[in-house]
Amino acid sequence: MRLFVPTTEIDLNRQTLTNQDETDLLLWLKTLLDHGDLNFVVIHLGVVEKLAGTDPRAIQTWLDRLSGHLDNRVACVLISGRGTPSYLPKGRPFLPYSLVAKYILEQPSKYHLNKILYAGFGKTLME
Repeated sequence: MRLFVPTTEIDLNRQTLTNQDETDLLLWLKTLLDHGDLNFVVIHLGVVEKLAGTDPRAIQTWLDRLSGHLDNRVACVLISGRGTPSYLPKGRPFLPYSLVAKYILEQPSKYHLNKILYAGFGKTLME
């Protein structure tokens, strides 16, 4: 599996994130896109909330900006261990953190990881 995690210079674990953190994250993702074949960006909802807040419109605006920055070539899937929040924009692909972590950390499987990521969009691997 080719999985990419932001470098330590892009610290997304802090309590608050700044505009510079967002810029650094977007530039890092753009670099990956320019030098590789990405299919998905999996981002924790907590990171999006730190950058955009919990208002559904603000989250949708931020995710639209992310998609535009990625030239709409990469699917974005949100994950969280808190369950699906009521304020999540409708139709936004969302998966439980535990399900994604299972196929990355516990039982690494590219096939199963792709299967659940595509399922987040209501698609199968064959589509």
